[in-house]
Amino acid sequence: MASTKKKASSSKRGRPSTKSKTKNTSSAKSGLNPQVKAILMLAAAVVLLVLALFKGEHFWNWLHSVLFGIFGFCSYLLPVALGYFAIMTAKEKRMNRAGTKVALVVLTVLLVSSLFYLFGSGDLKDANFFKSIGKTYTYSSENVFSGGVISCILGYPLTALIGDNFVPKLLVIVALIAVVMILTGISLIDIANVAKKQMVALRERKRRYDEEHRYVEEESSRDFSDVNRDGALIDIPI
Repeated sequence: MASTKKKASSSKRGRPSTKSKTKNTSSAKSGLNPQVKAILMLAAAVVLLVLALFKGEHFWNWLHSVLFGIFGFCSYLLPVALGYFAIMTAKEKRMNRAGTKVALVVLTVLLVSSLFYLFGSGDLKDANFFKSIGKTYTYSSENVFSGGVISCILGYPLTALIGDNFVPKLLVIVALIAVVMILTGISLIDIANVAKKQMVALRERKRRYDEEHRYVEEESSRDFSDVNRDGALIDIPI
């Protein structure tokens, strides 16, 4: 009996615990440390921001042209998005539905870029899809206020299906507002409360204006009452 107990105890000691196994597997699956991820994302955001702001020369200038040729004005939005995700990662704050938020950020970039395509010149639209991409890349690489190649992803189908009129522009603007509201967590109730506060503020301003106007009228009427009917001034003791 004693020998069997010793064998059982020795076998228990020899086996690694399941908790340590799960810890090792979780650490292996996690990959990079969140702080390392945040530093890399922040560094990429800074590089993209500098690349978007400064043209430079030689290879740097070529990278600048490629960046704007692909993303256009949204080249300024990419560093902001990367910086946001870097800060959230550095705080080790777990974002609810991170994949959904990333998708919403991508959709926001696409909608903003498509507005530049829809409000742009007709030369970029009077061609097939691939020629439109080429023209847009050439134009965007030299102009900051442009949509880039990604603007053709939504802009070209909308123009081809609906036409070059105000309807696709209105649809994109409405979709952009909806996506921004979902991304920032703003609800219709919040908008109604802000509108209500503005209405209250306007009413308060109107009330003050009416009171001041009434006071000015009363003062002017008192000044006229100091004059008699013949136009002679009445001596008022001071």
